[in-house]
Amino acid sequence: MDTLKEKYAKGSINKTWVVLKQALQYGLDKGYLNKDFRLDKVQKPSEREIAKKKKEIQFTTLVH
Repeated sequence: MDTLKEKYAKGSINKTWVVLKQALQYGLDKGYLNKDFRLDKVQKPSEREIAKKKKEIQFTTLVH
């Protein structure tokens, strides 16, 4: 997640985190991952570490 904090907005990181956590939990539940794997040791970056706080939304303008 370290590279995510430098490149993506907080919302994008949170969405990625949810999917990653679900995939890892599935792997644990199905026995694809070693039982010693500790999901709680994987952490997403804190708010203050994130370079981009929000993604800028670009709006189009109407041409008359």
